[in-house]
Amino acid sequence: MVRVDIGVVPEFCPHYDPLATDGDDERRRVLNAVRSRGMRVSTLNSVPGSFNAPNADAETIKRAAQANFALAHELGCYAVTVNSGVAAPENEWHEQARMVAGHLHELALIARDHGVELSIEAPHVGALAQSNRQAVDLIDLIGSEHVTVTFDTSHVHLGGGTLLEAFAALKGRVGHVHLRDAAGEDFLVTPGEGEVDFRSFLRELLASGYRRDLNLELEYHGATADETEGELVKAYHHIMELAMSTSTP
Repeated sequence: MVRVDIGVVPEFCPHYDPLATDGDDERRRVLNAVRSRGMRVSTLNSVPGSFNAPNADAETIKRAAQANFALAHELGCYAVTVNSGVAAPENEWHEQARMVAGHLHELALIARDHGVELSIEAPHVGALAQSNRQAVDLIDLIGSEHVTVTFDTSHVHLGGGTLLEAFAALKGRVGHVHLRDAAGEDFLVTPGEGEVDFRSFLRELLASGYRRDLNLELEYHGATADETEGELVKAYHHIMELAMSTSTP
């Protein structure tokens, strides 16, 4: 069975509108689309909003997040990924992080009530938690027992350091994995064609006991469906070959 993530990102991949006035109909539409294709959904990859953005409406963000949790529960997802927030100046980081962490802690409890886990995508270039250190600090502020981390290999690589360093810093907190390669400042690269050391990372990840899904998150601006499918097939075979070789004595 095909396992996928569903993006819920306004104006970018608007597969689902959590603030739709016909919320029940909107959820049924997504459920029917998934079931009719024989897919299973690992997580919702969502951006309900950033609590530290200028003029952010915290209640609207929470309402969107709660609708995502309800859909995720019906889809059988194990987690909903959310963004950490917008980037903050270094001298304001801790103040903004504490404020954001308070809201994310509240969302984590609401997610738990819906039977799903709240996962923060961190580190993520251009976000509040851009580096390994910021990711760890934010998770500690939220309360690490309440949330997990969605580990995006491309953003971790561009955030500085290695995947193994980031994984060690976040060990025990990684609840979902997005696989994508990076080269230079480009993070839209097919696994196997960039600079990311997937072999070492997969060996460490599997040795740690991680048994959840590994989702390929591929984006190719202007590509056709056939071109994207071709890259997906290449990425799948590359990752599977590496995963199999790491499990061979």
